[in-house]
Amino acid sequence: MKGNKHKRHGRRRAGAFCLAAALLCATLSACGGRHNAVTLDRMVGAGSTENLLTLHESFRIRETSYTERPSRLVYIDRELGYTESGTEQLLCLDGVPDYRAEGGVFYAYVYAGTEKTPAPNYAGAFYNPAFSQNETITGCRRAGDRLFVSTELPAEDAAKIFAADGYAAREGDCLTCIYTLEAKTLCPLEAFVSARSTDGTIVAYYKATVAYDVPRSANLEKLYEHAGQTADLRTITFVTAPDTEQEQAFRRQVPKGDSAIAIVPDGATLWLDRACTVEYTGEPDRVDDEEDGDAAPRQDDLTVYVQLP
Repeated sequence: MKGNKHKRHGRRRAGAFCLAAALLCATLSACGGRHNAVTLDRMVGAGSTENLLTLHESFRIRETSYTERPSRLVYIDRELGYTESGTEQLLCLDGVPDYRAEGGVFYAYVYAGTEKTPAPNYAGAFYNPAFSQNETITGCRRAGDRLFVSTELPAEDAAKIFAADGYAAREGDCLTCIYTLEAKTLCPLEAFVSARSTDGTIVAYYKATVAYDVPRSANLEKLYEHAGQTADLRTITFVTAPDTEQEQAFRRQVPKGDSAIAIVPDGATLWLDRACTVEYTGEPDRVDDEEDGDAAPRQDDLTVYVQLP
């Protein structure tokens, strides 16, 4: 019941956006065939991380959600990427997840027997693949150095996004979007997404704004410095295929008190002993201090054995 109240409240709170969105949609839909030179493929290409970092030193995407989906902040420069949502922070190096903080607890990523691959949204942080796959352009208008492109996502595809976001959509609701782009480069500046019902009701759903050549935030710098500590460390080791010719050890030193997230092949199992008889289910973030009984950061090294499928 609490969730439903939240969703209804979201509709009321978004009402202030409805008139402006409806008026802009009407303007865009009247621009006829002038949008033929603009395609979604060109827009997605212009908004790719590779292209944006060719034109700029860095960019930041500030996402505001009007549903139960949490809002997010994404920052990417030529060295690292960073995502912040609520109390969760993720640091990526060369697009690959490297360190995570959640509620004041830190975790290092260890890749054991797997290739390091970029985070799913790193290559294209602005455009949502689930949205743009069957998205169609419905209008376009140029005003000075800005290009305004309107699009629509069919109800069938929108329903999947509604379900994932916990949004109480009505049958037949579709998603519409108004993109603001740099006219010369097609680089994204803003996306304003609305849910549109069959009766014409338009409700604000999601907004993303982009800023270029911005400095790193204090939260990012703090996580980056923590991940790069060189003193008071513990070693976490993951040994794959123990006691076989394929045995390998993957080690990472982390600040004492930190733990690790193991990225292992699908179907692999984790164990605390070389014979693989005691299952590893994850170490506690803190352990009891034997002297006074209080919780204290974990200090000791850790070895986990990975049995491959």
